[in-house]
Amino acid sequence: MKERLLIFILTLPFLTLAQHTITGKFLPAKNFENIILYKIELNKSNYIAHSKLDSLGNFEIKLDASAKKGIYRITYSVPQNECQFQVIYNGKENIVVNYNDKSGVNFIKSKENTLLQSYSNQASKLKNEIENLYTTTPHDKEVIQNKFKKLRILQGQYEANSTGYIAHNFIKASRTYIPKNYEDYNTYTANLKSHFFDHIDFNNIYLQTSDLLNAYTANYVLKNVDSQKNQNHSYQQNIDVLTSKIAASSLQNQRNILSNIMRSLAREKAESSASYLAETYLLNISKKTNDKQLTKALNDYLKLAIGKKAPNFNIDKVANTSNTLYNLKGAKRYIVLFWSSTCSHCLKELPLLNDYLNTLNDNEFKVVAIGLEKEAANWTEEIKKYPKFTHVFGDNKWDNKVAADYAVRSTPSYYVLDKNKNIISKPYGLPQLKEFYEANK
Repeated sequence: MKERLLIFILTLPFLTLAQHTITGKFLPAKNFENIILYKIELNKSNYIAHSKLDSLGNFEIKLDASAKKGIYRITYSVPQNECQFQVIYNGKENIVVNYNDKSGVNFIKSKENTLLQSYSNQASKLKNEIENLYTTTPHDKEVIQNKFKKLRILQGQYEANSTGYIAHNFIKASRTYIPKNYEDYNTYTANLKSHFFDHIDFNNIYLQTSDLLNAYTANYVLKNVDSQKNQNHSYQQNIDVLTSKIAASSLQNQRNILSNIMRSLAREKAESSASYLAETYLLNISKKTNDKQLTKALNDYLKLAIGKKAPNFNIDKVANTSNTLYNLKGAKRYIVLFWSSTCSHCLKELPLLNDYLNTLNDNEFKVVAIGLEKEAANWTEEIKKYPKFTHVFGDNKWDNKVAADYAVRSTPSYYVLDKNKNIISKPYGLPQLKEFYEANK
């Protein structure tokens, strides 16, 4: 009896540390080396484990008994915010998931994840079919009504089948407006928009720690645009509606959602709407949450928005020209270019920029090139290749004051100014500069 008791006591630690696993395969295997697993918490992601893939692309991550249920993220490349997908772990099951470069994520085993995957695939298919039927002229009203009926049944079935699962939170939140009878397209889309947030609980912890809230809210602001109105006007109306819907949730949640919306608007080059969001809502929230980094980023964005006067700075004497940016004259537009003689991308792009500008009249653009450097030797040699540029030595590299005034985070960085030194474009690189010029000759 004592021997049996001893054996039980010795094996107890192994029983309490019983593990679940996340396994699967990434293809093509040659494109992947490692994956990293994070547990997503409010406002942060905690590293859990990583796995090196074998030659066939297989991986395994072991979760011990202390692993909390919730939303996890698997990253497989960089940038991590783009090369990732989310996984539900309920603390009760193993997970098998495959990833393919072409077809994406496919959950093989896990009731939570296969439920949500199956629902998402079927609901998306039906919604796309309905959209396509509406755009077909003439369209069959009875067929459309039957599709709505199928969607309503599908939604009800999955909500019922997912009861008790974490996936239920996402399936319920994904319920859209479904008319009981046929509606013309304008009525249907108007009702879709007015009922967009009916089933979303912005205080739900699972939704807050997933991508769903960001995806849905960005879709609402950017996709629900009234064709009869100015695009930015529609964006700003949508921002007002969204902020009223999320007002009862935590300030941290509001900050996260609105920060994502602002990034989306900036990518769409909807600068006036991004500035509206920052000035009207987000800047105040960043101050209330004492997020100094976000507050600074917002203030930088606002002072460097399209239409704002560019920050002035002294021109290095080596340029043998006027002593400040504002004193420069003789060009229709000015390019303020931040680069570095130690930046390989810059060393490739500057010759291309120089060649391009040589195809234009001299007064179309004047380049003010600020070299962010730790020492002058390389820079002094490089600038000899570009005699038409106005060169400025930006000492202290990333700690340079002019770079800070222009919120420079990488090189090369471009600002295009009009003759009055107002910012008129912020191209990401030479291709975007060319696009700007062609559109604004």
